[in-house]
This record gives sequence, structure tokens and C-alpha cells, in this order.
Amino acid sequence: MQGRLTRRVAQFTLAGLAWFLASSVLLAQTNPPTNPVMGPGPGHPDLSGYWTATTGGAAGTTFSENPPLTPQAAAIRNRNRAGLTSPADQGLDDLDPATWCYPIGPMRAMVLRQFEIAQTPLKTLILTEWDSLVRYVYTDGRQHPVGWPFGWMGHSIGKWDGDAFVVDTVGLNGMPWLDFSGTPYSNELHIVERFRRLAQDRLEIQFRFEDPKYYSRPWEVTKTFRPAPEILEHVTCEEHLRMGTYREAHWPPE
Repeated sequence: MQGRLTRRVAQFTLAGLAWFLASSVLLAQTNPPTNPVMGPGPGHPDLSGYWTATTGGAAGTTFSENPPLTPQAAAIRNRNRAGLTSPADQGLDDLDPATWCYPIGPMRAMVLRQFEIAQTPLKTLILTEWDSLVRYVYTDGRQHPVGWPFGWMGHSIGKWDGDAFVVDTVGLNGMPWLDFSGTPYSNELHIVERFRRLAQDRLEIQFRFEDPKYYSRPWEVTKTFRPAPEILEHVTCEEHLRMGTYREAHWPPE
């Protein structure tokens, strides 16, 4: 009996050791070396907290009334705004990907509703209220990976340049609108943001957009943000989902 128990313990020990070694190899392959280039420490402004755009309405949720569009992009924007005359008019709902429950992308999420910035030594998180979207801004020294799959929020890396936190984003799939007015962008969009804490109650972000397919030249816009209440839970198209077959079968719960 004692011999069988000893053998079983040895087997479990060897299995645990094999699992540990395999996990270590996998982590080494998937995680880049950590070499922090920023962090919430001395010499760096504290960007953390809840923020919302200081300008509300159409002006707050639009990056430019006349962006430098290529002919292809201008045709798309004109279609998105067919029949609209005022720059304050939102693009047509039926053509807005958000109407069909698609994620709205990183830029529109930051100006449409409030967001939170949470800083850690190896990455900064930007958590948006809209649909609880999260941007991971890696600050451990990594670069944009080759072959990164195109996605809704892209791939972001960050570093400090003086008092400005610079965020570089690529890998966007080009499906959402840039803003509520119907401005498109392609999967070649490259965004550079410069975050600066101007005062206790004021955050400035300078946005630079470069997209050789949809923009005739790089262009910039600066927006300011003020402290906001805690972000709330938000689910895209929640009302539509509840009105579907699930609501008929299960909502409200008995």
C-alpha cells in the first residue's frame, strides 16, 4: 500500500512539473520582455480618473466638419450624410454601423460618453462607458507586432514624451465611423494621441490621423476633457436584444 501511494505521489509530482515547464515555455513565447517606459510614478503626470468631453452635442462628438478626405472617402461620407444640410446633423442611422450593434471604435467611444484612464507600470487601460469597451495601451517597451489581426480597437503602445503621454494605434479594421457625423476611415488608419494633464480638472488630448487610403493628408484636432462621474454599465443594443426572441421567451424572468 505504501509503495503504491509513493508511486502515485511521484506521478502527480512529475505531471505538475511537466505542466509548469510547458506553461513557462508558452509564456516565454507569448509575452514580450518587460521593459517599462512609463508608469504612474514621480515625474509623470497622473492621468487616471473619469473624463468626459468639455464640449457637448455635435461639436463634442465630431472631429472635423471638413476632414481632408480622398475622393473615395468623400463619396462614402456623402452617402452616410445624404440629404443632410447642417454639420450638426448626425449621419444616417440606417448606415451607421453602431445602429446594427457593431462596436464604435476607440475614437468615437471617447467623445460619445465618459471614459476612465487607469495607469499601471506596464500598461494603461482606457475603459469607455459605451458598451464597456477597453483599450489596452502597452507600455512595457514592445512594438506593434507584425501580422497583428485587424480589430475594432486596434493595437496601442504608449510612451512618455516630456509631460505628454503618447499613444500610437494601428491595426484597426476600418468598419466603424470615426465620429457621429459619418466620417469613415480605412484599415490603414494610424492614430497618434498626446495626453496632457493641464490642470486638476482639465485633460487635453491631441489626435493625429493618418490614413493614405481615406485622407489626402495627415490632420490633427485637439479636444479637452473634464472630470466625470463614475462610468456606468452600458450594453450596445440592449433594448433591441430584449425585444427579440429572448425577451419573448425569457424576459422578464418569472
